[in-house]
Amino acid sequence: MARSNGVEKYRSVTLRVSSPVMDVARDAASEEGISLNSLANRQLRQYAEWDRLKHKLGYVTVRDRVFQHILEKLPDDEIIELGRRLGEVEAREYVTLNWRIMSPDHFIRFVDNYARYSGQFHVEHHDEAQHTLVLFHNLGSKWSLYLEAFMASALEASLNVTARTQRTDQSVALTFSMVVTGDRLPNGLARNGKRNPVKRTNGKRAAP
Repeated sequence: MARSNGVEKYRSVTLRVSSPVMDVARDAASEEGISLNSLANRQLRQYAEWDRLKHKLGYVTVRDRVFQHILEKLPDDEIIELGRRLGEVEAREYVTLNWRIMSPDHFIRFVDNYARYSGQFHVEHHDEAQHTLVLFHNLGSKWSLYLEAFMASALEASLNVTARTQRTDQSVALTFSMVVTGDRLPNGLARNGKRNPVKRTNGKRAAP
């Protein structure tokens, strides 16, 4: 799916798919009330934006209860240090593998894809006088500590941007100034001061 002036272009293709896989796909599409084409596009998008990169970046999938239990065993200062250290490199690694060049647009898309596919949080992006990213989750206060340190460090290392942060046990908010160009990002993320409808993104559970 190529983009032209912020609008996706689509191509028609013919694929040979094994019968058992097709049966599962048809049943899944029917259960969700969507077309087989929509299901295929969604899964191919996930491969393009996340699955093909996650193993290169060292992501693994774990159950949320296991993940939360591991976090609870770590002291706060170690969680903060880990978040800062990984934040310095992960956003740049993802953007480099996906788009090669770091930019404000690509950073916002990194956060959106991270939320959509990792399942570790949901994200809302408000673009008014300043940008505000609000990250929601249900993994407890330790995960808020990590997310706050990770995202603040990622912004500073990637774009030399310092964010003001607020944290609760179930959310982290980062407010900052930067210029994001173009018209529209996935999931209602706004650019150029245009307020697109705000959505939250969802995905599968994964550990950092």
